[in-house]
Amino acid sequence: MMYNDCLKQIIAFNSDKDIIALREKFNRPSFFEIISKERSETTYSSFLKWLLKENHSDQETCNPISLLLDVLVRRSEEQKGNINSILNDECIKRSIVTRNLAIQSVNVETEKLVSSLAQEIIRPDRTGVIGHLDLLKIAAKSKDRIDLFVECEIESNDERITAKRMQIIIENKIDSVEGGKKQEKKTGVAKYDDASQTERYYLGTKFSTLVAGQAVDGEDVLQVYVYLAPQTSEQGSCTNTHFIHINYQDIVDGILIPMLASSSLSKRSRFFLDEFLNQLVFPSLDGAVMRPSIAVGELYSDELTKMWNKYQPLLVDAAIAASEMTLWMIDGTY
Repeated sequence: MMYNDCLKQIIAFNSDKDIIALREKFNRPSFFEIISKERSETTYSSFLKWLLKENHSDQETCNPISLLLDVLVRRSEEQKGNINSILNDECIKRSIVTRNLAIQSVNVETEKLVSSLAQEIIRPDRTGVIGHLDLLKIAAKSKDRIDLFVECEIESNDERITAKRMQIIIENKIDSVEGGKKQEKKTGVAKYDDASQTERYYLGTKFSTLVAGQAVDGEDVLQVYVYLAPQTSEQGSCTNTHFIHINYQDIVDGILIPMLASSSLSKRSRFFLDEFLNQLVFPSLDGAVMRPSIAVGELYSDELTKMWNKYQPLLVDAAIAASEMTLWMIDGTY
């Protein structure tokens, strides 16, 4: 680009009303930045707890549990050759997407001990529990905690689905990897001690297998396992085949954007959702390392695409100049 043309482009860029609006958005610190929790897994889990627990009363338009289940059905369908999920069951799948699976109440916990669930499953009044010895081992010793545990009372119009509860077990990853083996002081059941993180979660929480929504031992719970990570994840996939893989882009597109489009959303909820969306969109600086966006909302994507199409030559030249300046400074010749 010629020098005079470059000057004109810079002047146009600086005065462009859309660019000014984008600058204001990107320069305004989000609530998560203010409290220095830009990429905190526990903070994100706590936010998702609030999102799922406090906004589920609207059954028709923006129930986040129903929207999450839609995301999980879509992803389980895409991954069904690689995963073994209860959402692969056709009658359960249809009941969810047609809204014939009514959600009566919701309880959400963060950092829930796997051992507490194992102890519930192996109560003396329960029979036919699969992996009973593994559950005993976990109930006695496991220090594992589930990032996000969602439990709902459910009711379906499909008489083939007799379950009255649903549990969604979510492993939330931002910048960490799946944990490996858990070392115990005493040798115990090898199947547990040698298991990866998600395998331990599955062993410590699973009820008996359900067929067409009906538990073979009379249990009344549908269990869905979820592995949540950023859209460009460095973590890779989890090791347990019962976990459906989703990313924060799914949360944005499948839950946040539909909820923000609803006129029934309260002003308070709308503010929090906007803050969370802004945080997911913005890249963050970790020392000298620039970490990419966790997800990009459709509105931001359109705005950034528009900016790129309008100022592509200028932005390319600026990137090249910045790269050359960085190399020059690293070379120590400045």
